[in-house]
Amino acid sequence: ISRESGVIGWDGRSWLNLQYISRDVTVSFGEVVVTSGLSRIYPPNLRIGYVSHIEQNDYDLFKKIRVTPVVNFKALEEVMILKTTETGLAGNLTSE
Repeated sequence: ISRESGVIGWDGRSWLNLQYISRDVTVSFGEVVVTSGLSRIYPPNLRIGYVSHIEQNDYDLFKKIRVTPVVNFKALEEVMILKTTETGLAGNLTSE
């Protein structure tokens, strides 16, 4: 487990892009990607997906990493939205 922090992005394709992971960091295929909790938007350790593709070259500072999401977004029928309190702490979740 690398415990590196990055940013997950989506460009409409069937995978997610894990950005800002240094080319010097070891990343393995199949490695689990989870939320960190640092943003105070999502609680920590929510499974996002699995590393499915890693690309790097000598002139880029960061690896290009694809993550296969744990959720099939095309098959979603219901979504639950979690609203946090003003402090944004995951332990203080409320529902409406």
